[in-house]
Amino acid sequence: WAVDAGVLRSRLIYRYLRWKEIQQYDSADVIALQSRGDLKYFEQNFGQRRYRLEVFYNWIALPGHRLPKTQYRDKLGLQGKVVFFYGGNFGIAQDMENIVRLASSLSGHPEIHFLLVGEGSETQRLQRMIAERHLTNIRILSPIAQQEYLGMVSEFDIGLVTLDRRLTTQNIPGKILGYLYWGLPILASLNPGNDLFDLLGKNQAGVCLLNGEDEKLKHAALRLAADANLRTQMGSKGRALLKETFSVHSAARRVLQCFPQPNVPGERLEQVQVPVAHASD
Repeated sequence: WAVDAGVLRSRLIYRYLRWKEIQQYDSADVIALQSRGDLKYFEQNFGQRRYRLEVFYNWIALPGHRLPKTQYRDKLGLQGKVVFFYGGNFGIAQDMENIVRLASSLSGHPEIHFLLVGEGSETQRLQRMIAERHLTNIRILSPIAQQEYLGMVSEFDIGLVTLDRRLTTQNIPGKILGYLYWGLPILASLNPGNDLFDLLGKNQAGVCLLNGEDEKLKHAALRLAADANLRTQMGSKGRALLKETFSVHSAARRVLQCFPQPNVPGERLEQVQVPVAHASD
């Protein structure tokens, strides 16, 4: 993505990193990809090598009863508003200007607000863009502790995902797991070929559009903001998608399928101790 976004331009550095990349692949028994789209990457770039490739979506297990109850909606004066929430990295790959353009296009709708929580290389530029446009419907908060953050997500209405259109490799942003857990419908503006078009779109857990389709993104945001029943329906389907595709149980099953396990009965799978990954992106 660093090459795609123009961050990495040195051919010498690129060649060194490519060499290290291939070294790691050649030493691995299994290469786990977090997106089906990246199977094409390997086919196009390493077709002559025989690697064992497996798609492992990220996973989550949140004990909701242990999460702190937060009151950010009240603290921030957002009572009665429909809040679009973004949590995670403010980086070049995320194209944060995408959210600023959306907020600017909806500045005439006082019932809609955007809340961004995180930090990254684009933080100062993001703040500058908001100030230059005199936007009052978007707010940035610094990162908070993970448990408090997960409690915070539950307070808001719609989860936002944005990825730079130029990206040619794929990923599933870890932030969607918190959104799905709390039943937030997802509004995603993505790079071409991203798995979320199928995962969210076909399961009716959110709305996915290509980054750059600004007018369509605006209309989708307005539709979600205006229809609480639609948000509830999408959120419920998102919870089902989480259980089916992004649970610790499904991740453990995928791991065990990669290796011979003739003596492990299915009912013991629940006892397998799998580390929980909470991606920060």
